[in-house]
Amino acid sequence: MTALAKAHPGQTVIVGSHGTFISRALVGFGCSGADQAFSAAMPMPAIYRLDFTGHQIHTAGPGL
Repeated sequence: MTALAKAHPGQTVIVGSHGTFISRALVGFGCSGADQAFSAAMPMPAIYRLDFTGHQIHTAGPGL
């Protein structure tokens, strides 16, 4: 996802995926609250917003 963000600076990129991948990606981006309970309680469909600004990633969505 970081490669997508770098390839499209200042643009909106929409990525769809399975909830397990999304929750693991959130953990990889430093979102410590995306644990097993978070993954199990994730609504379907769930929409999360990740804003890539420089070296920081801001996340927003259900349960965050």
